[in-house]
Amino acid sequence: MQQETSENNYLRQEVQYGSLVRTVQLPQEVQAEDVHAKYHNGVLEVTIPLPTSMITKKVSIQIEGEAPKQIAG
Repeated sequence: MQQETSENNYLRQEVQYGSLVRTVQLPQEVQAEDVHAKYHNGVLEVTIPLPTSMITKKVSIQIEGEAPKQIAG
């Protein structure tokens, strides 16, 4: 058995021989009809789009005041 996990973009790999069953609890906002799975060359790829309520929004904030001072090294 081999495992690999990555956080930010959620890459998770597992290698298992024999029968395997995996159950994943999805948030209620996920639309089941938008979930897609693809199996090719022994790899199962599941794509679950995040609902818009769960997508983080980047906001630019204007900062007033002095610029940070450079320290000469």
